[in-house]
Amino acid sequence: MIQTPLPGRWLLAAIMPGDEVEQSIVGDLAEEYAVRVRTDGARRAWTWYNRQAMGVAWRQVAKDMWRSAEELRRGVVMQDVRFAWRALRAHAGVHSMVVTVIAVGVAGTALAFSMVDQALLKALPYPEAGELFVFRHLSLEASSDAGQFSPMDAQDLRESLAWERSLSTYWFDPTSSLATLTGEGPPKGVATAFVDQAFFGVMGTEAALGRTLGEADNVSGRDAVVVLSHDFWSQELRADPGILGQSLRLDGGLLEVVGVMPPSFQFPAPEAQVWLPASLVTEDMVPNRRGVRYREGIIRVPSPSTAGEARVAAEGVFARLAEAYPDSNEGWTRAELVPLREALVGGFRMGILFLMGVTGLLLMVVAASVGGLLTARAASRTREMAIRLSIGADRARLTRQLLGESVLLASAGGILGLGLAFLASGAVSRFTSETLGFAASVTPDLRVAAFTALVSLTTGVLLGLVPAWAIRKAPPSAFLGGARQGVGGTRRGLRTLVLAETALAAILLAGTGLMTRSFIALVDTDPGFDTEDVWSLRFRLPVGDDGQQLLRDRQRLMDIASDVPGVLSVGGSKTPLLEGGGEPYTFGVPGPSGDVVEITPESGTYLVLPGFFETLGARFVTGRPFTDDDPGLTVVVNQTLAESLWPGEDPLTKHFVMAGGEWPVMGVIESLHDDGLAAGSMAAVYVDAARFPRSSLFMFLRTAPGAQDVIPAVQQAIWAEYPDQVILETKAVSGLIDEAVARPRWLARVIGVFGALAVVLAALGVYGVVSQSVSNRRGEIAVRIALGASPDRVLREHLSSGLLMIGMGTAIGLLAALGLGQAISSLLFGVAPTDFVAFGGAGLVVLACGFVASLVPAMRATRIDPVHIIREE
Repeated sequence: MIQTPLPGRWLLAAIMPGDEVEQSIVGDLAEEYAVRVRTDGARRAWTWYNRQAMGVAWRQVAKDMWRSAEELRRGVVMQDVRFAWRALRAHAGVHSMVVTVIAVGVAGTALAFSMVDQALLKALPYPEAGELFVFRHLSLEASSDAGQFSPMDAQDLRESLAWERSLSTYWFDPTSSLATLTGEGPPKGVATAFVDQAFFGVMGTEAALGRTLGEADNVSGRDAVVVLSHDFWSQELRADPGILGQSLRLDGGLLEVVGVMPPSFQFPAPEAQVWLPASLVTEDMVPNRRGVRYREGIIRVPSPSTAGEARVAAEGVFARLAEAYPDSNEGWTRAELVPLREALVGGFRMGILFLMGVTGLLLMVVAASVGGLLTARAASRTREMAIRLSIGADRARLTRQLLGESVLLASAGGILGLGLAFLASGAVSRFTSETLGFAASVTPDLRVAAFTALVSLTTGVLLGLVPAWAIRKAPPSAFLGGARQGVGGTRRGLRTLVLAETALAAILLAGTGLMTRSFIALVDTDPGFDTEDVWSLRFRLPVGDDGQQLLRDRQRLMDIASDVPGVLSVGGSKTPLLEGGGEPYTFGVPGPSGDVVEITPESGTYLVLPGFFETLGARFVTGRPFTDDDPGLTVVVNQTLAESLWPGEDPLTKHFVMAGGEWPVMGVIESLHDDGLAAGSMAAVYVDAARFPRSSLFMFLRTAPGAQDVIPAVQQAIWAEYPDQVILETKAVSGLIDEAVARPRWLARVIGVFGALAVVLAALGVYGVVSQSVSNRRGEIAVRIALGASPDRVLREHLSSGLLMIGMGTAIGLLAALGLGQAISSLLFGVAPTDFVAFGGAGLVVLACGFVASLVPAMRATRIDPVHIIREE
């Protein structure tokens, strides 16, 4: 017999009811198809059959819809809904478990999708945001996360390519680009973005009040102007509508307020409070040299193809600059344009996508658990179905009732899950924003609610299809065997679901183990300095005319702090710990033959004050720290640099050459993790900054153990002599370590929560399946016990059956987790993607939970009373 074409055959099987009329129609179509194959050819016959199948299926669907509409008019559908509700209430225990499982999965999905929606899907609040690209200037060796411009390179690029209105550069660094606000209550720090003349034009956003900054505002002498963020205006200035034209005192200078931006404008970061002309950046803030690259670039281009052309044109200009200025630009010939959204998400993209993948795995666990529970429940209803079909029940109505039960369960779980997501969104948003450092609201909106409703309804329909399909297709005799026959028919499906949920739980737990082990390894990393009883105070000092007053004020602040009882030592640095920020100085290193080789330390050159190393407890390999009595300019290098430059030699006999002078090496320290715990130890140089006027000061204090009131005393002593000096930040250095591991901790916690949920849901699913199986087979178990089977044997059989499925599922999951480990290898630190401890621990936890979930219903099977059950059967 000729096989009919697959699309049409499947369509008829799915749509048509399993009665004699259907068999007659399908048979007639098959006979006609065979005739047409011989007369018209296989291709025309294939087209004819599928067209006829679609017509027959559509007529059947229309007939069902018309009947459903008629039944809705007569109230039959509402009767079915009430019947479904009564059926669910009759077995409230298992159905409550189903609703709970669905609610947990929906809540996690809603929160995760809210974050993904905000970070990756929502439109950015800038006109034609798709035209905005982050512009990076890179050396041939630089990684793609670098890419700042020097002001001179940016200006040459604009003039060469006529990009005066399309390319902008700006400087915003929460560590360095701060201004001190005085005259508006107590002095306070203000996060400041320094922008060039094209910035607001490129971004395309107009001011909500007044105007933005333009070309005339970036001219020295006419640049005493400021634009305020909406938050700063409303919170610090009480939303004064007459603020335009008034002056703010920032860093001792008066700046006229010319505009207030709308609330949606939060570029380059939500923390930015004011925007100032880039011409106000002083030499002490950032050295004004071509080789000092500190500004970020942003460009507006009409299309991605134009972005490619712009990159090629820019690289041509950079090549010419490298020839014209080899000392500062040699090798700096690469350009890179990155879409603004991608650049804003940056390092969070992998974590967010990883979170979405974890959520997807959790949803699969939910589906497998719920599917197992409902399939086992359906198997116990075969007697009910047999009786109803035997007395003439309509198959379509039975199908609708079963689907209605599943949809009610899924809807209840979806509503409960969405409510849980709303209740948890506030805490999750605060935790995520504080940890990741960007405004990450995860409150579900209408779009997320719609997505959640779609997930819930789809789940309900899919979960109801299996029993509904059986009712729609099977003859009544298929159900006459009662529960025992039903269990035999669904056992393979239940085993598959148990395998799936335990495998998925093992994958998630293996990922949890990897992230947790990575986090522990990061926390255990020695930063190279002590953290106990060490504090960091952050200052921004006024420069003055020649910088000499700054040097005196800085030293006086150090002296005031050191005189406070309980302070054991004081040191200082231009930059904070663990955040990099070393200046890109190039030194000459005399070689053995007298030639001088230029080097630029990989991590940079750090300006530190005497007492820095002693206060932090940095460990010297050889030599000593700086002192106030050192003549001239001296340096300390880290062990990484010393070993690379002078292997096997005494570094204390060496010196650097710079600015026409010799800078002797005073000591070598064990390498600090200047650029972060995960960055490793890179070559670095530390220069005595006593002669360098820098407005940024991080003062480090070592206090006596248990001296709780020392830091407030230091603050009061400073304000007694410098009442207008703002202390921007006061932190325990131990807290800096916590901040450095905040993101890995967040990922470890999130996947840990999801992993724990997956194990709990899988255990509930296994428990429900085994428990329902015991209930369905209690007649068989009663007969076996009556015939002499011992309870221990019954226990072993049920327990071994459950553990076999769980063991196989765990093994499959751990094998699949090997791929997960490779996928998240970039997020791991100090842990192999195939870490034995993480994988072994995950397997043991899943097996243990599965053992308990199987043991409880198996124990119940041994307590069955055979006399009572046999009488009932």
